[in-house]
Amino acid sequence: MGNYTQVDDMKLKSPIPELQGCDGFDCIEKYVNFDDGAFSWGQPAGDHGETNGVKWASYTLRMSSQAWMADETLKSAWTHRITIFVPETYQGGMKNSDVAALFIDQTVDTWAAQNMAVETGVVTASVSDVPNQDLTFPVTGHNLAEEDLKAWSWHKFVEDAEHPEWPLEMPDVKAVVRAMDAIAAYTHQGTLPKVNRFIVTGHSKRAMAAWMVGAVDKRVEAIVPLGMPLNLLQVGQEAAKDIGGIVPYSRPYLEYGDLNLTKEQVTKLAAINDPVHYIKRLTIPKLLILSGADDFFPPDCTRSWWGDLPKPKHIYVYGKGRHYGYDIKWNNGNKFLEVAGAFVSRIVYGDAMPEIAWKIDNQDGTIMVKQVSNHTPSAVRVFGAKTKDQGETRDFRNSDWMFYRFVKPTEQNDRIWLVKSPERVKWVGFFVAFEYEPVRPGGLPVRLTTEVSVTPSTRPFPDADGTLPEWQDVIDPPEDSFGLR
Repeated sequence: MGNYTQVDDMKLKSPIPELQGCDGFDCIEKYVNFDDGAFSWGQPAGDHGETNGVKWASYTLRMSSQAWMADETLKSAWTHRITIFVPETYQGGMKNSDVAALFIDQTVDTWAAQNMAVETGVVTASVSDVPNQDLTFPVTGHNLAEEDLKAWSWHKFVEDAEHPEWPLEMPDVKAVVRAMDAIAAYTHQGTLPKVNRFIVTGHSKRAMAAWMVGAVDKRVEAIVPLGMPLNLLQVGQEAAKDIGGIVPYSRPYLEYGDLNLTKEQVTKLAAINDPVHYIKRLTIPKLLILSGADDFFPPDCTRSWWGDLPKPKHIYVYGKGRHYGYDIKWNNGNKFLEVAGAFVSRIVYGDAMPEIAWKIDNQDGTIMVKQVSNHTPSAVRVFGAKTKDQGETRDFRNSDWMFYRFVKPTEQNDRIWLVKSPERVKWVGFFVAFEYEPVRPGGLPVRLTTEVSVTPSTRPFPDADGTLPEWQDVIDPPEDSFGLR
């Protein structure tokens, strides 16, 4: 039943010979495949319970995924808890019954995995502590977590070219791959449903890990990233032109100099940690879930890269949700778990996902949507929001997204919808939402949306450049009138 060993901090060959001379995606593959001797799993512990009337059994493992930057940090050994949920409604013997959903989690809270399992009947697992944090780097004198940890890792990558494993996204991805290794090995023992393939989901930094693991590991059948677009440099520049500065969460990147890198430095870093640079590898099914009121990113953060992303691909935008807290238990009004669960169910049970395609007019923002697949939506709605500062900025943080109206297809074609901006003021964001009835009794409805269109198409700070000091003032968001929802 595995051979989990508590790994003390290890001293490895530094720099890692296998990584020398790598560049971009090649670095990710080499780091993930590099055996540092730290991987182990074991100490299984069972449990059982009932959620929403469905009984389940769970199996928890301890895992050590790797030793990261042993010469630089006081804690190089990354440890995790893996919990696997098997619902009583699981159906074996199907074509895709070896597919499990995998949540990449920041903490050991397994509520999302547990609820996904009972709502879908799919084996669902979670891996905790991605990334491991807080981490202490003696040279900084601080314990670092989240944005500070990631910003420091970027800074060190630029400073230390011999260690391409510095970007935090690298150990994040390796942790997910090792979790898949452990889950597959454990479930192939005894009488558990055997898991060989995965649908991977995570939020924020964990979403970036989902994007990246979808490109690097062939066992990944699909991904559901939450709250994380691609093409981050371009998205950041667009945000600066929207608000005239940087968001508060960018402070660590400013402090460590990540916002003032040369073009060559940015390109070298992004070639590893931004999948837009290897976007053609992302051929698996994808469901991107975003919030229109995100604290980090503008609501139309997909416009510069979505067209380059290979199919199959889908978006679900929920208006009233901040970046942090979007995926937590008491904030499920955004229905992200239902939306993700419907996607997971369609893949595992072999039911085709509805497909819509759209174009957004670059001048007036009109959205033209076409129902591409042979599905008929049960409802088509328009949602939108206005900025709160009477047109001074294009800042949708904390904006009040609301339902505007139902919309009917055009008279000429009942598979096409034309939707204009619901208001003629600065600035308005809107999107079109489609809902489809479940195909199986007791199943989940499918919810999809278009990208967000923002009108007018101008930006209030067209000369802003987030890489220049004069445009690096921290701009606080407008007053929050709706709170965490």
